[in-house]
Amino acid sequence: MSEKWGPLQGVKVVSCSTAQAGTVPYMLMADLGADVIKIETPDGGDGSRRMTVLPGMPSTFFETNNRGVKSVTLNLKSPEGRAILHKLVAKADIFGQNFRPGAAEKNGFGWEELRKVNPKLVYVSISGYGTRGPNGHLPGTDSMAQALGGIAEAPRSGRASVPPSTTRTASRWCSSSPARRTGRMP
Repeated sequence: MSEKWGPLQGVKVVSCSTAQAGTVPYMLMADLGADVIKIETPDGGDGSRRMTVLPGMPSTFFETNNRGVKSVTLNLKSPEGRAILHKLVAKADIFGQNFRPGAAEKNGFGWEELRKVNPKLVYVSISGYGTRGPNGHLPGTDSMAQALGGIAEAPRSGRASVPPSTTRTASRWCSSSPARRTGRMP
């Protein structure tokens, strides 16, 4: 395999992230030449690995959103797993995670802990609703955002439970899509 080339060549990234918000930024960094290592759980890894439409075939969702990224399996709840993570972070330029606010800190790899391991580390944290506020404890998933925004109601009832100006485009799309008109996807 040829050496990666691009503006981020030589940048080392460690990522503990799943879903699109947590994988696409690191995929793009890999596309730009960064060396990205993704930490996955020992219970089957990133859940999107199992999101396949063709039984027995790899998940195109996972493959697309993790393009160019290397994976390693670690149990970050164990002292041994955290020790390996700390060794990786000691040599990294960037660490990223998209756990619920407070989870990384609780498990020993929040900013305060990792900056002791690598004071020059850039720590990236992605959450659906920020670290404070009424929804800060919720998982930042697409379905949660749709439900909280009222758009989840639109396909079923034809109208959303938020002001029409907020969902006019989405409501128009839902009511005019082939699935809405015919009950099946084209």
